[in-house]
Amino acid sequence: MLVGVSRVVHQVELRSSAFPPDPTEQETGVGGMALAFWLAEVLAAAGLSTGEPFPEDYGWMLDVHGPGRVVVTCGAIDADGTAWSVVVEDVPRRLRKADPDAAGLVARVVEVLAAALDAHPGVASATWEVGGPARG
Repeated sequence: MLVGVSRVVHQVELRSSAFPPDPTEQETGVGGMALAFWLAEVLAAAGLSTGEPFPEDYGWMLDVHGPGRVVVTCGAIDADGTAWSVVVEDVPRRLRKADPDAAGLVARVVEVLAAALDAHPGVASATWEVGGPARG
């Protein structure tokens, strides 16, 4: 992350047993693969283009293609794989503030994911938080 660059971060914490970790994730402790692929499918169904989800140290990430750079990250926040965190944010390019073109894409991604989580019968709860400008 870039120090001193402001952007807005949207995060949802959800409870669901619909995205169980596979044995590999249980061994590595990096959960979220099933959730990441479901998020990519949801975004694609809404006409948004994403890259293939990939693992990170903390969970899984996928890029959303469009104006600016927008990423969705997700990961388990408990050991049994029923509490999850999903973050949607724009990633500034170089040392500048958030890309104004990316703001609309972030809003669209949040709108699509919020509707999908609300409609998913396996999601017991989803609580969104919009962070003020995040400092990288």
